[in-house]
Amino acid sequence: MKFTQSIKEIGQPTSHKRKHAYDIQHTLGHGEFGEVKYAEEIATGEKVAIKVVTKSNYRNLEAQKHRLERFGTMSHPNLMHMKEWFESRDRYYFVLQYMSGGELYDWVEKESSLSENVARHISKQLLSGIAYLHEHNVVHRDIKLENILVSEDHEHVVIGDMGLSASLREEESQLYAVCGSLGYTAPEVHDRTGYSKPVDLWSLGVVVFLMLGGRFPYLGNDAATVAKEGKDRNIRFTRKAPWTNVSDKAKDFIRQLLEPDVEKRLTAVQALEHPWILEELPESTIKSINDAALHAHEHDDHSNDMDVDHPPPLQRRVTDTPKNAGAATGYQGGEGLDLQRSETKTDRQDDENHRLVV
Repeated sequence: MKFTQSIKEIGQPTSHKRKHAYDIQHTLGHGEFGEVKYAEEIATGEKVAIKVVTKSNYRNLEAQKHRLERFGTMSHPNLMHMKEWFESRDRYYFVLQYMSGGELYDWVEKESSLSENVARHISKQLLSGIAYLHEHNVVHRDIKLENILVSEDHEHVVIGDMGLSASLREEESQLYAVCGSLGYTAPEVHDRTGYSKPVDLWSLGVVVFLMLGGRFPYLGNDAATVAKEGKDRNIRFTRKAPWTNVSDKAKDFIRQLLEPDVEKRLTAVQALEHPWILEELPESTIKSINDAALHAHEHDDHSNDMDVDHPPPLQRRVTDTPKNAGAATGYQGGEGLDLQRSETKTDRQDDENHRLVV
């Protein structure tokens, strides 16, 4: 066995031997540029997710290695941790933190909407992770339910899939690539005049709206229409459950995140000081809170959910980037049952100069 492994290592990069430290098992998800495998570290039994991406997705391999080294130095409890990375002749292997609770999307879809206490608990964690990224001049650019992963007990969340993340050279640097996911992308991304960190707060506003309402805040199904609705502040809090049970503080929090004027939109640090976020959670656990919320909605009347003034239902939004981006979906790749995925386009080739990691 060792002899066979030695033969396979001929011509491989030095780090390739790290592949033998893991028992790589079933596939967790597929993306256009690779796949994510469930694995266990043989020495410790630690569960991990290994993202495998083909090197041909990158124009500049040395620049990619530099980005990986930088990403490896970043550490925050609400950002998906990269344990290590190694490579073969034609692939990169990213050993990532495994979150057995799956995507936040699946949780929201299953329960229609989450209680305010649960949504607040999650929002605090997401804001903490976003604030850390922004402090290090990194813009995620693809905050969405599918890219937020949950622990098995639903107490802890992390932001994953840094495929579109961009590293700003300076605090005031601007980005220009039109990218992200339909429904989550801030209006200024489509103006082509430059954008920066505030786009992540807009996306978070959509996430919070979805957690509390189970539907997108806008009626449009194309980027131009959604961007116009966003600029016009056409946020739809319907006069029916679950919005009738949502506090004014929560609605104000969403409005200040979905603020089209980037100068007035809350920063991550400011959002952490919003009255809704600062409210204390009761002593009961997040699980029991959410169970109560689930039972509360069992008898909600959804007969008119598709009326003309009601925002579209929850749909998966996939990030579709050009081949040189090297992006892959999170754990749950592929098409969802009866769920429409949207495309995201990156039209600036030089955007790769800013992009942080896979």
